[in-house]
Amino acid sequence: YLRAEMLDQPTMPLLFAHELGHYILEHRGGGPQAEMDANYEAINILVRVRQMDEMAALTGFHRYLLAIHHRTGGSSIVLRGHASACDEIADLLGRFPQHRPVTQAWECVGGLK
Repeated sequence: YLRAEMLDQPTMPLLFAHELGHYILEHRGGGPQAEMDANYEAINILVRVRQMDEMAALTGFHRYLLAIHHRTGGSSIVLRGHASACDEIADLLGRFPQHRPVTQAWECVGGLK
């Protein structure tokens, strides 16, 4: 479900691609692994469909998830069905090792400590 006020947010393409990722992956249930797989698929969707640069898509997701991390005070509080924001960041960036020279210095790249 999506709140109407989300439609005008700059993160809408990320969220839409994430939810479309669930559809493409035929997710019927949830859980942290399903959410992380949908994040990965969202990057692929943004690159293929929106013709977004892969690094730009990763940067956008990192910023979005990092904002969640900071909103929760850096704790392990998670949205229902999700891993912590830092753990989702670590998983996502780990799936793109070709960008490690840049992303290795990003906050939360090692997951929640």
